[in-house]
Amino acid sequence: MLWAMKVDLTQLTLRLEANDSLKLRDARGVVIRARRGVLWITQEGDTKDHTLGMLERFVVSCDGLTIISAVTQAEVRIEARIEGTKLDAVREAAQPAPMIRALPVSG
Repeated sequence: MLWAMKVDLTQLTLRLEANDSLKLRDARGVVIRARRGVLWITQEGDTKDHTLGMLERFVVSCDGLTIISAVTQAEVRIEARIEGTKLDAVREAAQPAPMIRALPVSG
């Protein structure tokens, strides 16, 4: 089952269970931060995959599809690099989940 959420803001923090995925489309310049856990990032047009550990960050360098997968239970923060950039995020869960839990964002 696919759970989707359209997001129109400049930052978002989500909890992901192990094996959950988050898709970003045309997100060049968006900053992805692993606040907890381990993330695996793959982006269309990039021959390398990237892993992020706790407190590491990654800047999306390609347009097209970027997939963020939680290797372990994780908390991910997505930040628009340029003011006014819109994030269009979709979460795919390996198991059906009742909702996406957006966490309060603290400085």
